[in-house]
Amino acid sequence: MKFLSQLKVYVLALMVTCTVLISGCGQDDKATSSEPKGTIHIAYQYGIGYAPAMIAKEKGYLEQLLPDVAITWQLMNSGSTINAATIAGDIDFALMGTAPFLIGIDKGVPYKLFTGMSTYMPTGLVCNDPEIKSLSDFTAEDRIAVVSYGSIQHILLAMGADKYLGDPHALDTNIIGMSNPEGFATVLAGNSEAKAQLASVHYYLRLVEHGYHDIMPLDQVFMAEPTLLLGAISTETLEAHPEYLEAMRQALEQGRTFLREHPEEAAKILAEIEGTTPEQMSSYLSYPTLKFTEQTQGIFALAQFMAKAGFISKAPTSFADFATTNLDQSN
Repeated sequence: MKFLSQLKVYVLALMVTCTVLISGCGQDDKATSSEPKGTIHIAYQYGIGYAPAMIAKEKGYLEQLLPDVAITWQLMNSGSTINAATIAGDIDFALMGTAPFLIGIDKGVPYKLFTGMSTYMPTGLVCNDPEIKSLSDFTAEDRIAVVSYGSIQHILLAMGADKYLGDPHALDTNIIGMSNPEGFATVLAGNSEAKAQLASVHYYLRLVEHGYHDIMPLDQVFMAEPTLLLGAISTETLEAHPEYLEAMRQALEQGRTFLREHPEEAAKILAEIEGTTPEQMSSYLSYPTLKFTEQTQGIFALAQFMAKAGFISKAPTSFADFATTNLDQSN
């Protein structure tokens, strides 16, 4: 009887152990199956020129299209920072200014253009000093806020300096690097640390609303509706995961559609992100020439100026030099 009792205890213990092991195996299998099958790192910058991407991020469009992929969105201050991160292999999609992208292509950053983001963002050089009425009024001590050296803001300032001062680099020593929000806050406060900002929408429109004057509107120095922001994909990601590119295209198009079909809700989403009221944001989004489109315009003209001014060694001559094969080539 003692032997039978011991046998029963042994059998019971064995059954419990097997149950635990089986349960544990099931949990491991479940955990393994829920692990992401890939990762996507997206870099983007400040401002509603990136509105289709911002809407896509907030609505989770890309995550819905690629449910088994871990997706991270990283807000970065400048295109030069994005270029460095792309070279390091940390970025799959770079949403950035056209000028730093062209600098990146010139320096061999491994990415390709796949979409435009927006055209003719309201842009200009807004000043808080009433004594400064033109580019020639800036003294050596007066600072102009741009995102960074080689940013699209810097290139537009160089275009103005070339046109009105005869030297694209005449104001290079005046520039001070500030993110769009930082430059906006500095100029808005009347701070002498920066008396002017080459500001992009919506920072430009907010400064004008506060009564500051624009001494160099964009259309005085460049074409009517240029593509100032665009999207690029790393060549490694493009080769290894072409499905990621297709999903990103779809997600951005969903963002554009949402902006068109649900303008009030889109304004609320973007106002919360950018720290404005929905009413203000609605007015910014309805600016007559602001368009959110995948089409690209003015890239070659911008590149030619940058090459002439020495920002890049040479201007590309065809989309094949820097773009994916299915880019909407309306340039």
